[in-house]
Amino acid sequence: MMNTQESKSSPESLSRSPRALSVGRVMTLGGAGGEVEILSGRVWLTIPGDPSDHVLEAGDCFRFVGSGPTLVEADDPALAIVQE
Repeated sequence: MMNTQESKSSPESLSRSPRALSVGRVMTLGGAGGEVEILSGRVWLTIPGDPSDHVLEAGDCFRFVGSGPTLVEADDPALAIVQE
């Protein structure tokens, strides 16, 4: 079973630099786990071994454990803070 957690953003995470996510480009995150915080826009995440995709919108934060490369793609232009 995969251990994931979705929550609202926290003030301390806003100090990391945001990444722009373009529509149609897939960002591959390392397999060691991490956190994605959405500042604007909407993205989906695909995590190996997890039968569900996860849709995140502005204000959402998602933590995932290492289980292989995680794919992130924006539905519309988005800004996200990514910690791997």
